[in-house]
Amino acid sequence: MRRNLLRLIAVFTLGCLAFPSVLRAAPEGTSISFSSEETAAIYKALDEQWRTVHPKPKSKTTFRLLFVMFLNALGTDWHPERLPYLLDLAAEMQDRNPKSKSCGNFRWEWDHPEPYDRNAVEFASQRAALALELYGAKISPEVKEKLNEILGFAIPAILRHHVDVSYTNVFVIKSWNLIALGETVGRPELADEGYRMLDEWTRYTWENGIHEYNSPSYILGYINPLAHIAFLANRAEGRANAEAGVRFGWSEVAANWFPPGERLGGAHARDYRYLSGAGVVTKLVRAAGWLASGPDDPSSDIGGVYWKAAQSKAGGSHAPSKDQPVPRFVYQRWGNGPGQYAAHYVGKNFSLGSAGACYGTTDKPLTMTWPGGADLPMMNFLMDGRGDPYGVRAFDAGGHQKALHLVPFLTSVQRGSQALLMASVDLGHTTVKYGDDLIRELGSHLVLPQMDQWWIGERELTGLTGLREGASVPLQPGESLFARRGDVMLGVRVLLATYGNETSPVALEFDADGMKNNACRLTAQHATTKPDKRGTIVLWVQAAENLDEKGRSAFRQAFLSTSAWAEEKGGVVNASVRSTPQPLHLTANVLKGQRLVVEGGEDVAKDVLISVNGRDIGRDALRAAPALQKQPLPAQNP
Repeated sequence: MRRNLLRLIAVFTLGCLAFPSVLRAAPEGTSISFSSEETAAIYKALDEQWRTVHPKPKSKTTFRLLFVMFLNALGTDWHPERLPYLLDLAAEMQDRNPKSKSCGNFRWEWDHPEPYDRNAVEFASQRAALALELYGAKISPEVKEKLNEILGFAIPAILRHHVDVSYTNVFVIKSWNLIALGETVGRPELADEGYRMLDEWTRYTWENGIHEYNSPSYILGYINPLAHIAFLANRAEGRANAEAGVRFGWSEVAANWFPPGERLGGAHARDYRYLSGAGVVTKLVRAAGWLASGPDDPSSDIGGVYWKAAQSKAGGSHAPSKDQPVPRFVYQRWGNGPGQYAAHYVGKNFSLGSAGACYGTTDKPLTMTWPGGADLPMMNFLMDGRGDPYGVRAFDAGGHQKALHLVPFLTSVQRGSQALLMASVDLGHTTVKYGDDLIRELGSHLVLPQMDQWWIGERELTGLTGLREGASVPLQPGESLFARRGDVMLGVRVLLATYGNETSPVALEFDADGMKNNACRLTAQHATTKPDKRGTIVLWVQAAENLDEKGRSAFRQAFLSTSAWAEEKGGVVNASVRSTPQPLHLTANVLKGQRLVVEGGEDVAKDVLISVNGRDIGRDALRAAPALQKQPLPAQNP
């Protein structure tokens, strides 16, 4: 009785969804197929996954796994008799209380008491919509009935779910969901809204770039749903907009890809692997032939229907050559707000990148990458208060387990392979959203991999080539740290490190307490107890390559002899590096979070989207999108 009542609510009260007697078949030429080897791999994965959900789901089973299994099983005819069971489990994870604010949404994990992430309904519907697009005509009546119930609750939840256009991956996924569901179940008003959203995103991106910029975890989050639209949508204009978006995403990947490091270089938003910076984007570039075959990231869909559909038309066909200019300087915008830009120098054997502002709790605003494979730690700056300088301790962050750093006011300037960065946070007047009870100190950390040689000033740290676990070396104020890996030299100098109004300098240490992760750190320890004052740091970094022993010595001497200073007066911090050919200068009111002076950076037009050596490849990628044709566009690049 209760089940019949829920079905009536789903079909009539929450949107009158009902499948047509014959579902629209996928557009001509949009079928996908798998080789015998691919099918065997999918079957093996499904067999393993089945053991985690049957006869009873394990506590950490996610709703997403159920829909991934459903889609791949449907697409490969793996145990059709098990499809109803998978949908029954999904239905149990769906909130079906019409009085609930989360009605139609899904619990993230099986043992969660209720939904907490409003995006869950988008991720679930993303796979369900793809199943309908590709296999709707062969879905059995029993499966159709169960899917009808799930979508009867999900579609109203999607429509209620407000997603800001700047939230790139979820906004694009919602657009795909509405287009695909609208066109498969005979709801043209849903498709109209999905296409309208796609137009909006295209125009917004043309003006602002991608907020989740250069993210190794989230670039696929918008490229794949755009590729699905380009592959399967009915309307030619929508397909063309989506293809332009895919080209834009590939342009971002190509500009920032550092082949010797087998990953994206440069500063980036949203990265859940602080040390390595590797992410699911490797799946994309591997499919394009940029990487040798290897294991896929376990957090991504197995190489099944979702992935094959994304690659069938608009995916790999838009992959540019991985052989981009070297050296190159990449400049990209990730919004119109102050400091929302990223600069990236890519050389032969290193890349160095910086951002002009903090994106959030999982970004990397200053990075450096070396050859050595995707597991080699990258240089990474962060401010931390939880005693986790390497970002390896996950804790509950609104239902998700994540390692989070603090979010300081930050500004930077970069010219070529040197950058000047300023960061400041006041935990006495800043709300830490997650893990406030874990805040016990305040430190600014520059994390580094193991190196071939280390120096502090002119003194080489002998015996520390393979740093002994726990080794610690103090630095005096103004001393420089040098590191060599291969033919690349890095110089680092902390110009200012303060805590509150105290005049004594903050302790600086070079610590080797991360050797189990092949990492070490240069740390300014602002506070060793729970902080209630402002901590501020200014640091200067510079790198060079193709250096022999004589060149390394000359690099150190030039770095040591360069005048560089920073001072703070009344909350205004001034910092300057008298480098050649252009001095770097930052002035900011850290109390008010105001960037007053940012000078000396690379000569790049500030309205570009993604610029490589002065050419705006981002605008080139988007230029042909129909959504842009009704507004004036800048002149074509030369």
